[in-house]
Amino acid sequence: MEVACSTIGFTRKPLPNALQDIADLGFRYVDLLMMENWAHINPSQVVGNPEEHADYVQRLLEQNNLTATAINGNVSQAMNSTSCADIESNLRQAEGLIRFASALSIPVVVFQPGSLSSIEAFGKEISASIETLSEITSIADRYDIGIAIEAHINSLAERYEDALFFIESVPKLQIAYDPSHFVMGEYDLLESESLLPHTAHVHLRDAVAGNFQVPMGEGILDFEWIISALKRNNYTGTVAIEYIDHRGWDIVPDILALKQMLEGY
Repeated sequence: MEVACSTIGFTRKPLPNALQDIADLGFRYVDLLMMENWAHINPSQVVGNPEEHADYVQRLLEQNNLTATAINGNVSQAMNSTSCADIESNLRQAEGLIRFASALSIPVVVFQPGSLSSIEAFGKEISASIETLSEITSIADRYDIGIAIEAHINSLAERYEDALFFIESVPKLQIAYDPSHFVMGEYDLLESESLLPHTAHVHLRDAVAGNFQVPMGEGILDFEWIISALKRNNYTGTVAIEYIDHRGWDIVPDILALKQMLEGY
């Protein structure tokens, strides 16, 4: 397993600076954040000419001796929207990200499945998300790109059984495994192994109940168990460190501490 760093740790910097900082920390692999209205490239901007944007990013990667191994992306509208205009927009942006990934030989694009608005709407909203994701995976199949959803806290895939329902319902859909959300939600970490046979990408940082990000050593995430479980399930993808830049503390020491730990396994 290769260890990557997500650009999510450098969202207050433009992409060239973020990539340089990641390279300076000794990484050779990077997870690109491409979330609308956040960082580092808006999917809506990529739609017009994904290959041109990919050429620009490829030059930046080469300058820093980096290889992009995943896109942590999201589209403008909620994946579980039932609006025809929203769905059309999401599909256009998703195809743009897929074409961008294909041009850079990035094997997987991660999407958020959408947030639940109410318990009563769960059935309708998960069905809407599944329908859109089914179309997205069909598009991705033409480009030989994998699509994964993150089992994120407060999302339609927060619970293990719901994440697996997505996998069962959408052909070729995979999981972006981030156990910090399971710890935050106080789910049994051992039960998360049910997701690992379907996992295409991994995000890691330390966490506690009620908070998916704390400094390394202050959380309760069992990194040794996670790495052992990944190996048991023959995971061969990238493990990306996903500390989010935080105005309250310098996360660079946490990124480096987790990098050293992971490279020691």
